[in-house]
Amino acid sequence: MGPKPLFLLCAALAALHISFAQNGGGFRSTAKANLDRGIELFGDSKFDSAVIYLQRAVEPRADLLGARGDTIMRLAYTYLMHACMELGQNDSAAVYGHRAIAVARDMRDATSEAYVHYFTGRAYANAGMADYAVDCYRSAYSLGETIKDYYVTHTACIALTGIYSRRENYPLALDYSQRAVNLAKAEGNKKDIAYALTMLGETYARQGRYDDAIGSFREAMGLYEESGNMRLYFAVQSALIAALSKSGRYDEALASIIAPDRDIDTSSMREAFVRAGSYQDLTMQKLMSDLEAKDKGNKFDILHRDYLERQARNLRMRIWLISIVGGLSTVLLFVLYNRQRQKAKAEAAARYAQEKENEFLAFRNESEGRMMRKYIDGLESERSRISKELHDGICNDLLGLEMQLKDRGADAEQTALLHKARENIRDVSHELMPPAFQHASIDEILSDYTARLNKTDNVRVDYMRDETMDWRTLPQKMAFALYRVAQEAAGNSLKHSGADEIKISLTVEDGVVLLEVRDNGNGFNSSERTRGAGLRLMRERVVSVGGILDIETDSTGTAIKTWMGL
Repeated sequence: MGPKPLFLLCAALAALHISFAQNGGGFRSTAKANLDRGIELFGDSKFDSAVIYLQRAVEPRADLLGARGDTIMRLAYTYLMHACMELGQNDSAAVYGHRAIAVARDMRDATSEAYVHYFTGRAYANAGMADYAVDCYRSAYSLGETIKDYYVTHTACIALTGIYSRRENYPLALDYSQRAVNLAKAEGNKKDIAYALTMLGETYARQGRYDDAIGSFREAMGLYEESGNMRLYFAVQSALIAALSKSGRYDEALASIIAPDRDIDTSSMREAFVRAGSYQDLTMQKLMSDLEAKDKGNKFDILHRDYLERQARNLRMRIWLISIVGGLSTVLLFVLYNRQRQKAKAEAAARYAQEKENEFLAFRNESEGRMMRKYIDGLESERSRISKELHDGICNDLLGLEMQLKDRGADAEQTALLHKARENIRDVSHELMPPAFQHASIDEILSDYTARLNKTDNVRVDYMRDETMDWRTLPQKMAFALYRVAQEAAGNSLKHSGADEIKISLTVEDGVVLLEVRDNGNGFNSSERTRGAGLRLMRERVVSVGGILDIETDSTGTAIKTWMGL
């Protein structure tokens, strides 16, 4: 009779799915697609294929997204652990279990950590590594006590009882089996009480404390009989009879088999004892032979006459009840039918409401995306208009004024200041004008931009890029968004940070483009600056092309990182 921890698996995975639904919105679509596919294959019992997709889901997270990958990693590692256990790869299951534990601990998710500790212990136990299994089970028990989770605490006690009992460490086995009994009684779960009492009785029997074992077995049998689970009743009865026999109480052993008020089929009992592993005992075989002999000779005498009398009374009662049940059954069926129809209508209405809500959310997201794109397009159009006005209007006017001053013999210093002002306005015009990506790549445009920035006094701008990448293949919308983010970030560094060094890097790894703009300035308070137009616009640009933007700042400088999937 081994424990049935399916409820633990369901509870753990349900908790992880809920957390994922709350936190998973910003992750890279490729990893999430691999995770979803892996879970689907796991549900179809295609564990080999599930392992492949789940491994793909965790590969890019740690290197690229850091803490933002915790939810995906926790789900993937947990499913990997269970898939490997199903495949019999218990060593690998334990490794993935420890990774899931580490992620849950970093996220301070004690419930997930407790459940994964338990299943990691199972993987170690299946692999024959009892010491490691004990450590995991004890950790699961400790966490279960802390978070007051009955199921993981009770099941960990049962697992520890089995290991300590097999290792003949009876004091600890008795301690944890008694804890399991107390927990189940406090919860009021009769099935768990009966199972824990059975484990307690087996531990007593292994230790040779047959009287204590007999008491535990009889209490467990009473609970199994009360619940109508006669298969487990007979299994525990076989252990009870073995304990009675080993203590020399053969009459009680036989009386336990032919106890009154019970209609017992000896062939079914023999099969139950064989499955429970007790029929190999010579004493058990003798007791069963005696019972079968009496059963063949006079079965009704073995079952006692008072049982037959009770059966007759029950028969009269049944005849009386049949007349009542016959009338009530029709009414009951009608009520159940109406209730089922109402339930079906309610479910249909709920599905319809959910579909409408999903349609509304999809429409709202699509509308927000269109509004954001229109806002950015309008902003770029206005930038282009202002750029042309500056270039064709003010710059030309300043040029004419500069030429008139020269013709009139104006002071050279004044003429130089006017020339510098015209050059500055022209540079602003060029920065406002959208770059022509049809004629140049993002790499060439950023290189030209940093070259212009290096003309500024007291600041050095370094530009690095991945030379193995053909940057001309980058989609124009993505290249344009990257350019504007680099332009805004570098401009903020020049205006506000007091930095004398700015580094711009453009790299590609595992199909993800990373743009990083870093300076050695004074940093800023991100909670006070997130409402600024520049930072908000940068984030909107990145989100509009499906990317992620992250800002790190302190007194030693600021780093703005942007990830975009190819």
